[in-house]
Amino acid sequence: MRFADICGHAREITQLKNAVSSGRLGHAYLFHGPQGIGKRCVALAFAAYLNCLSNNDEDACGVCRDCETVNAGTHPNIFSVWPTVKVKEDVLVKADKPEEGLIRIQQVRELQNLLRHRVGHGKKAVIVEGAERFMPQAAAAFLKTLEEPPPDSIIVLIASRPSELLPTMLSRCQKVGFKPLPY
Repeated sequence: MRFADICGHAREITQLKNAVSSGRLGHAYLFHGPQGIGKRCVALAFAAYLNCLSNNDEDACGVCRDCETVNAGTHPNIFSVWPTVKVKEDVLVKADKPEEGLIRIQQVRELQNLLRHRVGHGKKAVIVEGAERFMPQAAAAFLKTLEEPPPDSIIVLIASRPSELLPTMLSRCQKVGFKPLPY
């Protein structure tokens, strides 16, 4: 995924590129706006941009090994958190839609373990889809990660209803508002 692959959202993409080029990259971002308008695509393109060794100042190259693993969903620096549903006592599966599941403490603990490992190059990128779906205990545990982020990591929370996030989570994030694309 590259910024060039995204239709619209030029303002949001420029905001992210400017943060990188000015050396003012935040450790956490909140991508908020209506459901289904491309927030996750921009987050993936941002993660690719931060991890592409061949990137220029404008975009990830799209063809190097890092870009190929981002596109395959297997890049070792990029982690996704998605709301889950419980199908049995200890069995969780990814919800079909973020609003149908919850983000649970087990997921946060797994993520915290993954973030402890150092990166060879680039940045560790965490993309949390449906960030307003944190269970209370999971939100409290995740807040610790937002307050003391691991080195060389970027956290992107994606929410359609940011008012449902803890105020302390909101205060730790740089906000990037997404608007529906014109027809």
